[in-house]
Amino acid sequence: VVQLLVDLHMLTPQQARRLTQGPSTPLLAREWWSVLFNPESNSGMLKLLGNIHRLANQVRDRLSADAWRMFNALAQTPQQQRWRLDHVSDALTLMDQLIERLSGLSGQIQENMTRSYGWRLLELGRRLERGQFALRVMDELVEHTTSSTYMYLLLDLCDSTITYRARYQSVPTLETLLHLLLLDDSNPRSMIYQISQLQKVMSEMPLDQDSDGLSESQRILLIAYHELILAEPNKMANVVSKAGNRTQLRRELKRLDITLTTLSELVTATYFAHTLNDEL
Repeated sequence: VVQLLVDLHMLTPQQARRLTQGPSTPLLAREWWSVLFNPESNSGMLKLLGNIHRLANQVRDRLSADAWRMFNALAQTPQQQRWRLDHVSDALTLMDQLIERLSGLSGQIQENMTRSYGWRLLELGRRLERGQFALRVMDELVEHTTSSTYMYLLLDLCDSTITYRARYQSVPTLETLLHLLLLDDSNPRSMIYQISQLQKVMSEMPLDQDSDGLSESQRILLIAYHELILAEPNKMANVVSKAGNRTQLRRELKRLDITLTTLSELVTATYFAHTLNDEL
């Protein structure tokens, strides 16, 4: 797990070495404190929650009293816990609190926010980040799938453990896992679901319509959607090169990552560039 966090650039190699060099509880607590609360870390929890609260404050007049209260509670959670992190279990308690408050905030957004262009941009960001995170995790863990521990970890990170158990009722295999996480359009955490939702949102965005047919963003999403429909999980799981690489799976993950990165760049250039004209 520590190596995965390093590969995902969520821990530095130095932090990883300190976390794994011994079972010292005070040492682990100090390192988790650094990961969660270090104000100098761009990927740290404290900085992330501070940015969320700063952005919410800029649109304070558009937030309900309940939503603003939840943003405040979310930002204050680390401050309430930062001096209580004496054991690793304290870090887990903090994570549980943050998950509960983030889930409540997500419910507020889904139930109470009008479906304006602002909501659509928020939905775009959610789907892009969810898809990119899942692809990075799959790419890092795919070579460890001979171990059921890693497959359960992948399901857990993609929030699909309960769905898998209910559907397959067996020990995970790479083929069924890929079907659930890549190709199952009924799973809201799958890649094909993210692509489908991105297609829907982009079709409703201004400045993304082309009088000659599909826009660039619509084209790349349509290609990705049909590639996923035609993908064969059996081949992706079992076609292995002489070097031991799952070449078909790696290619598919790479293509999807390029699609999401390109879409992110197109959205940024269209809606967030300083040279944006007055059409919007």
